[in-house]
Amino acid sequence: MTIFGFKPGQDIVSFGQNDKGLTTSQLARIGFRSPAGLPEGLYTATIGAGGRLAPGSIVKAVDPPFDVSPAAIAARSKQYQVPGLAKLSGLESPLKDGLTIAFFGDSITWQNAYLSQIDKAIKSGEGTKARSAKLINRGINGGGVLSLRDGSKEGGFPGNSPQEPFDKLIAADKADLAVVFIGINDVWWRNTTSEVFEEGLRDLVTAAAASKTKLVLATMTLRGELPHGRNSDDPKIEHFSEITRKVAADTKTTLVDLRRAYVAYLQNHNAQLRVDGSLYFKPSGVLTYDGVHPNQTGNTLFANMISDGLVRVLSNAPQ
Repeated sequence: MTIFGFKPGQDIVSFGQNDKGLTTSQLARIGFRSPAGLPEGLYTATIGAGGRLAPGSIVKAVDPPFDVSPAAIAARSKQYQVPGLAKLSGLESPLKDGLTIAFFGDSITWQNAYLSQIDKAIKSGEGTKARSAKLINRGINGGGVLSLRDGSKEGGFPGNSPQEPFDKLIAADKADLAVVFIGINDVWWRNTTSEVFEEGLRDLVTAAAASKTKLVLATMTLRGELPHGRNSDDPKIEHFSEITRKVAADTKTTLVDLRRAYVAYLQNHNAQLRVDGSLYFKPSGVLTYDGVHPNQTGNTLFANMISDGLVRVLSNAPQ
């Protein structure tokens, strides 16, 4: 049991009539979260005369799987506290009138949630509401890197339509920019080898260059929200994300590292300290509703990160 909002000297929580009202093991399961007048944190409970509880000593994590110090938390927050939507739609936005942006990906793109946030920001932003920008959803439900490169007979947005190969689409769309976010299905169930995944990404980069379409490459995010590397696909996701980083670096393509941003967010927001010093991690529900697909918080983080990548491309900023 965790007690919130406790004000020592004003509030009373009591068990029994004396200090024997709780057993030692029962008392060890009670904590106070940031009692008034004390530094922020979780505190153990003590029991005194009349069975009254009071905050004891502050709880520290015991053998945490990652650094939980304030300095580490602050450093991680910089990886995801990115005001991309504000930059993309603000008064200093580099977005030009009449620009066309195509978004390629899997079901996360296909769902159109993070795209809708970007579209809304552009249409309502002080710097962009008078400008016209065309956003095209090229997500394929269940898609992988080869689905994007070679096209797919079904699964395309909207509904379940066929989708042409990447090179044909960016030419037909006359896309000034393209965002490619792909990989989780390659890792999860498509059994794509790392060699094929890298080859597919490089082919997409080559096709974009041939069409003079500026490109943003994004790493995949996650399957499972445990923040300490214990999700079943974490090793392979890390490996494939590193391939995306390598391709982006080799080809001087703008990278949006969603993987690192998501993990940093989860380490800061999905590590609940318990009174015994252990950490509890939720398997999902922080950034996703099922371990893969973003919830509202996840989509907002997603939209801000992708928008930041678009701003960097349009501003010719360092990649």
